[in-house]
Amino acid sequence: MDPRLAIVLVSPQGPANIGAAARAMKNFGLADLRLVGPVPYLNDEAYTWACDAKDLLHTAKVYTRLDEALGDLAFAAAFTRRHGRGRKRHATLAQASKAISMRASDGGAALVFGREDAGLANDELARCDMTIGIPTSEEFPSINLAQSVMLACYELGRSAPDPAEGTAAQESYIPREELADIMVRMGSTLGALGYEDAPDRPIFTRIMGQWEKIFGRAGLTPRDASMLEGLLARISEAARRRP
Repeated sequence: MDPRLAIVLVSPQGPANIGAAARAMKNFGLADLRLVGPVPYLNDEAYTWACDAKDLLHTAKVYTRLDEALGDLAFAAAFTRRHGRGRKRHATLAQASKAISMRASDGGAALVFGREDAGLANDELARCDMTIGIPTSEEFPSINLAQSVMLACYELGRSAPDPAEGTAAQESYIPREELADIMVRMGSTLGALGYEDAPDRPIFTRIMGQWEKIFGRAGLTPRDASMLEGLLARISEAARRRP
């Protein structure tokens, strides 16, 4: 499995789940564990569940905000049972696994999991490029956090391309922190063109949200980003010069 695939746990509430998630990761060759606002986890409970994956607990990166945890990666997929109109692209784990494996190879990807009791909040789901569901029984749909990580690691490992087959050389996608800078420039350009929100028509917010979805879904290579930045700069300059 591609080492540029990170597992991100947002506000995990139990050391046992953190330890068990680390063990699941190591079973499938992953080592990049990222924790956002976790409970204290370097303790006997987590070590017991981690078994021989205690090293992943000690090398885990800890963040205060989800944006920080995703900043150096090009793509993020959120696991949730909730999806509907207005949400990002939604797929089952089996449907999304190959696409995620490709994005991991082309700039790094994250699998984002939420709290044991409440999952991910709407604003956290909005920070990811797609949502993923794991089909379960309607009578008992909830899956334990660490079990969800295990299922995700298994499915991605099963669908990952065979290194022996080789892959064509491809330019990697820019990380999300660079995309955020481009979105700031996009906002400035739209402002220069006169786009702004009205109380009954938030056109600026809608356009910005739609472009962010497009860029997140498709990915931007460094060459794409350079061309786009040049275009935005020329549009802004032309807008400033107009009468």
